[in-house]
Amino acid sequence: GTRIPRITNTHRHTLMMTRAAIKPAQLTQAISSIIRFFTYRLVVCAALSLAGGIAVGMAAPYEHVFWLPAASTLGLALLARRQSSRRAAVLVCVLFFGVAWGSMRVSVPASFPGEGKWRIRARVRTSVVLRDDGAARFDVSRMSFLTDGKWLSVGGGAYAWVKDESAFTLQPGDWIELDARVLLPDVQRNPGGFDARAWSLSRGDFCTVLCESPVEFLRSDRLSPTRAAANIRTSLGRKIDALFGSEAPILKAMTLGDRESLPEEWRQDFARTGIIHLLAVSGLHVGFIYAMLAFLIDRFHPSPRVRFSLLTVTLAGYALLTGMSAPILRASVMLLFVAFARVVRRKPDPATGLAFAASLILLFRPADLLSAGFQLSFGCMFGIIMFGAPLRRMLSRIIPRKLVGVMAMSICAQVGAIVPTMAAFGWISLVSLIANLAAVPLAGLIFPAAVPALIVGEFAPGAAAWLAWIPRLVVKALLLIAQSGSKLGWGVRVPSMLPPLLGFGIYLCIFLCSDAVRMRGRARAAIVAIVITAGIASMVPSLARERYVQLDVGQALSGVLHANGETIVFDAGKDGHALADYLTYTGSDADVVFISHGHSDHFGGLFALLESNIPIHKIYVSSGIGGDVDPLYETMLDTARGMGIPVIPLSRGDTAYTRNGTPLSILWPPEDYAHRDANETSLAVRVEVNGHALLWTGDIGLMEPLRGVDIDILQVAHHGSRSSTGEAFLSYTTPDLALISCSKTNPALPHPQTLARLGDAGVPVLRTDQTGAITVYLDGNELRAEGFITR
Repeated sequence: GTRIPRITNTHRHTLMMTRAAIKPAQLTQAISSIIRFFTYRLVVCAALSLAGGIAVGMAAPYEHVFWLPAASTLGLALLARRQSSRRAAVLVCVLFFGVAWGSMRVSVPASFPGEGKWRIRARVRTSVVLRDDGAARFDVSRMSFLTDGKWLSVGGGAYAWVKDESAFTLQPGDWIELDARVLLPDVQRNPGGFDARAWSLSRGDFCTVLCESPVEFLRSDRLSPTRAAANIRTSLGRKIDALFGSEAPILKAMTLGDRESLPEEWRQDFARTGIIHLLAVSGLHVGFIYAMLAFLIDRFHPSPRVRFSLLTVTLAGYALLTGMSAPILRASVMLLFVAFARVVRRKPDPATGLAFAASLILLFRPADLLSAGFQLSFGCMFGIIMFGAPLRRMLSRIIPRKLVGVMAMSICAQVGAIVPTMAAFGWISLVSLIANLAAVPLAGLIFPAAVPALIVGEFAPGAAAWLAWIPRLVVKALLLIAQSGSKLGWGVRVPSMLPPLLGFGIYLCIFLCSDAVRMRGRARAAIVAIVITAGIASMVPSLARERYVQLDVGQALSGVLHANGETIVFDAGKDGHALADYLTYTGSDADVVFISHGHSDHFGGLFALLESNIPIHKIYVSSGIGGDVDPLYETMLDTARGMGIPVIPLSRGDTAYTRNGTPLSILWPPEDYAHRDANETSLAVRVEVNGHALLWTGDIGLMEPLRGVDIDILQVAHHGSRSSTGEAFLSYTTPDLALISCSKTNPALPHPQTLARLGDAGVPVLRTDQTGAITVYLDGNELRAEGFITR
């Protein structure tokens, strides 16, 4: 866990500075300017009300009775005489509408017949993507289920996974029929873990369809716009591959939004350098297209209405071609908002344009509020609009004017995106500012350089090959910037578990620093300091609490102990994703890692941990020799040694110490103990925190050597199998709480006899298959435990 010392003193100092810097008259003037800003921007207020209502409805779904208060407040708005009363009633109406709308989107359709195997009829919604496991992945919509000989229409969408060649050639607009297993997405089961339910909602899906049998093709909608866009996209992708060679993956990502062929290594380099946004078709790319189109159209001097119509058709077509993502829609709507202002001869307000774009997207796709793309796009634009002008004035005093615009936009975008960046990646790149100053102008050359090459390629392939060297050179330069920044490793790991108060405080500070608020510099600085300090203070208690977290990793094992300002990991699970996500969520290093034995469900996840940005300071392993150790076990240890991480074997009687001196007693195995079953060579480790003793047992079955050990918390061995945790052991150790790491897909574990023995001994049991991750707090006199999915 991360500690932030003397937060109380810092908070007190900040309060004193605020009192000295802010005078009552200045505060009154600031409040008056804020009220004036929102009074003249009803669209901004409505967008905030809609987004807030959708967030509430998705977080805590309610019955559709919320349509009643929405309709009631709308009636009050129509009857109110005063304009201020009407506006307030409209905003309340929008808020209730958002709650109802968000609740509907997280609810399973009432006509859904339930999970199980069904005969399904549906319409293909997206292009087919071939996964690494050989399966076809695509989305379907307008689903119907065959029940009692009749087709029951359900509607909604689903994520389809089909492992049969019959699905490889499907296209958007095709109607299909298949026998499949239907599953609802699982809820988030670990702190900071993957939320399958939120991911499905952000894609517009409510279930998953798994099929391994042939798919029956019924008919196709050949006039479907999505089908035409998919065909054009596929054709352009092939031409880009043929023309640009090894640089094609980046060009396809930046022009078509196709990142399927992008090497993971390149993706990581761009992310660590802070220029990952260039690999997605975003508002930046739409801005380039808009500028090119406007330049060409203005050569013919059309009327504002004709100009607006041409831009609308072109941007709508490009949005359809690139998948209608939230950043594309945001940029397109905002640019068309500016173009429309010229038609009606009004000065466009950027804040109103941003709010209008957000409202339009959320009205049709409210689940986009959960997507990182939506949050990053609108966060960047909010920073540019609010903080752009003050920053340009500030920079113009210290740097050449030619660099002011690019640098200001880059800084503002990164400041505005800091909250979703921290939440999504848990990492802030310190070289991103410099990297973006070079990378953004280079990215601006992609479209004007690549499009002519593609056009010429239709008539003169030889000449196109010569033209292609320009975008290829640009891509190589971008790769060089990304790889150089990644090798530097200049970044700061931050907890992604941002409390709402801190996230709100950051955006409030950006707004307070804008021209919309009239306040002197010292007063602004004081308020920003107090808001940020309060936000950090709200995060400290949850980070600093001493606790043990038993992660839900299925039929595997991984636990994390936060004690004495350090993080101790016991086993890494099978794939390591839950562990890496959790450590990213808390912003913790892996100070000490224990690997109990050489079976993949205990050590396999260490590979993912070694590949992440999470520092590992020391690894302890069992000195025992198992006869059925996984061959990859030694490979994993050699990989860790090659990275300079100490790997130390331990035996019974040893005491391992963390950097802060926390002792951990090794109870098993004896030195160089050999057994045909590696489970019996598992490390058994005891640690005491604030008077609470915790015992890790791995998969050990021979529990007798542990007799006489006084413990409070028991990690039940071998996922609760019958061979472990006998009656004699329980009578010797007398634990107060037992934790079992097991999978909900394996009903054989934990074994009923093991549960019966624990029950007879009067030991309360918590199981990860029922509660998700289990957190046991160790900072009080009494133990307190809670399951994650019950929150």
